[in-house]
Amino acid sequence: IRQYGLKPNVDSYSFAVEVLGKDIHRRKKADNSEWVNRNLDIADSILTMMERDGVAPSADVVRNYVELLCITNEVSTATSVVNDCLANGQRSSINNIILYRVAMANAEAGNIEMAKELASLTSETIPVLHRKIQSKEQRHLHLQRMKEHHEKEGNSDRTEP
Repeated sequence: IRQYGLKPNVDSYSFAVEVLGKDIHRRKKADNSEWVNRNLDIADSILTMMERDGVAPSADVVRNYVELLCITNEVSTATSVVNDCLANGQRSSINNIILYRVAMANAEAGNIEMAKELASLTSETIPVLHRKIQSKEQRHLHLQRMKEHHEKEGNSDRTEP
């Protein structure tokens, strides 16, 4: 854009991050981790350019970046982005779509308490989100109990003569 004498605006930055996320989603299926990491680096560069140019990220930029992070399993970074925006008075950048996506990513990663905390921040109750988190929690607890049971059986096998 700059080579043609144009100055990018918040919409062009948002579009660039969105395209990177879609590309990552497509390439992730092909298990092309090198390309995924390259696109993550480009997205970070775009955010740095925005900051350098004094362009505040819109809700779309934040949403697209958070989606990109969730697709790449960078759940802790996505959570940090949301928490930073909320802590810095940028609540308008964090909408229910973003909270839903990051809450679900945390639930899938087994971070149930964080998922519940994020779900509680939505501007309206989203029953399906709470049901999905509860389902993930039940599954996580079930798997944990199974693991403990197998470990206990493994230890009892070793102690028997």
